Amino acid sequence: DWRVTARTGKVHTKLFREERERPVYLWVDYRAAMFFATRGCYKSVKSAQIAALLAWSAVHEGDRVGGIVFSERAHREVKPKRGKNSVLHIIRHLSHFSEHDHDNGSEAEETAAAGGLSEAFSRLSCIVRPGSLVFLISDFRGLDSSSEPYLRQFAVHSETVFIHVYDPLESSLPPPGEYRLSSGAHDFYINTGDADYIRAYVGQFEKKLRYLKSLARNLRIGLIQCRTFEDPFSVLRVHFGVR
Repeated sequence: DWRVTARTGKVHTKLFREERERPVYLWVDYRAAMFFATRGCYKSVKSAQIAALLAWSAVHEGDRVGGIVFSERAHREVKPKRGKNSVLHIIRHLSHFSEHDHDNGSEAEETAAAGGLSEAFSRLSCIVRPGSLVFLISDFRGLDSSSEPYLRQFAVHSETVFIHVYDPLESSLPPPGEYRLSSGAHDFYINTGDADYIRAYVGQFEKKLRYLKSLARNLRIGLIQCRTFEDPFSVLRVHFGVR
């Protein structure tokens, strides 16, 4: 600051902080498989907790927050806005989406979403603008090569983060024994003492995880993993630190 420097005889500088207000998008998977857990809470509940924490953090940093909540049957879109009302709007959708409550506002839509993850990514690609921060919160069941063009688009133009939510039973089976499982209408049994079955089961999860990690590495997308019994605040703090 030359004027102050000349007036005082001592060097003074000015520091400018850029105003941020970038769009933050929360893409939250509420398909049927997300309503499952053997420990902690449902994957859908854990995803909602993570989304809420990220939304409040974004608003605190002066960013605009919005996103998409989707299932096999429907999707709801919230346009990015500033302020706590935007966060509360998202939380309301996360709380009531499974009940298929209808919202007559222009910011929420409900349509068929039968195309799986690639269809949900396609919808997100229509609203995300370059320079955004995108959080993809899901168990990523059914993720395949059909989604890669959309992920590549996000990675090139925006900061993108995978948040992989899963239950411990999905990665490993309980101790050897015969277990009865029920869907409410049908019962069936699994034998976790069968070594070949265990290897195949664990191998299936590890194969999916390797693919997810490979995508994250190749596209330079961040990857966070959170199990259904873990504290989401602690998980996010480890990854983002003081951010």
